[in-house]
Amino acid sequence: MKDLQLTVFEPGDMLGTMSKDGKVAVFTVGPNGDLVPSDNRMFQSGLSMDDPIEALDLTVRTFNVLKREGINTIEEMAALHDKGYEAMFEIRNLGEKGVAEIGEHVRRLRGEDT
Repeated sequence: MKDLQLTVFEPGDMLGTMSKDGKVAVFTVGPNGDLVPSDNRMFQSGLSMDDPIEALDLTVRTFNVLKREGINTIEEMAALHDKGYEAMFEIRNLGEKGVAEIGEHVRRLRGEDT
């Protein structure tokens, strides 16, 4: 006979699981008891999407270009990346190296293979 342990979670509680390769999935219990993915924290780096871009090791040029465009948080930088390369190349003084740097940071923070 196996011992069964049951944990009851309340709406708003967070729970997570980790795969064998170290990827973490975090969920929040919704109002109806359903699990809603919560991906605000990037566990491999310990950073949050709300953290400022100063927390990243960006080159001075890329950092200055992002700041000039009003991009202050990691979330805003990731949103720029998600718009695609054409949108990023439209930003003045953001060239291939800067676009590649932003892409590397976003993929690394999301735990995607680069």
